[in-house]
This record gives sequence, C-alpha cells and structure tokens, in this order.
Amino acid sequence: MKRKRASGDQDKLVYQATKLLHRAAKKAKAFEVQKAVRRLKDARAKGRAGDETAVVRAKAADVDVVVAVALRRCGVANTGAAGEPWVEKLNKDAAATRVAAHKMVVEASRDVDAKATVARRAALLRADP
Repeated sequence: MKRKRASGDQDKLVYQATKLLHRAAKKAKAFEVQKAVRRLKDARAKGRAGDETAVVRAKAADVDVVVAVALRRCGVANTGAAGEPWVEKLNKDAAATRVAAHKMVVEASRDVDAKATVARRAALLRADP
C-alpha cells in the first residue's frame, strides 16, 4: 500500500493555481501568435511589407513570467520581494503583456483569486474554531 504524501493545503493551492494559469497563458499565447500571423498574411496579400518580428516576438513571449506575475497578484505564491524583476520583465515584453491581459488569463486569475480567498477563509476557521 502506498503512503499518502503529506502536503499542505497551501502547496495544493499553489500547484492547482499554477497549472490553471499556465494552461490559460499557453492558450492566450497561441491566440496572440495566430493573430500576428493573420496580420502578416493580410499585409502581404494587400502588397504591403508585413512585420515578421511581431510573429517572432509573439512566439518568444515568456509564459512563466505571466504565470509568476498572476500568482503574485492573486497572493497565492510569494515570488520574491517587491523589487523582483518579474513585473519589469512583463512590462518590457509587449507580447507577454498582451498575453497577461488576454481574456482567458484574466478569467483564470479571477478563478485563482476566488479559490485563494476560500482557502484563506477555511484556514482561518481551522485556526480559530
């Protein structure tokens, strides 16, 4: 018989939130890449020079930065001090900023925030019966 792994509720919350946000960020990144490719094709069809660097930038958007910033904003994971460069990395990368502002990532962040609130309330009730 296998032993049950002793993990806290906080670890489970961080794991589930990371998984949910990562999935949403990857989908949002794929949509941003598709949008950039569509713009490039439309520009070429109209005889204009398309911006191929937009496609490369969209493909290079860092999903892990988006997830780390979203987790920090929701208060689920402490990703470092306030001076941590996650937000700076996100602000410097326009494609990652668009991914972070995408509807799917925003909705996933709201879901994570709601789950974190429920988990905090449950922890407070367990601590103070």
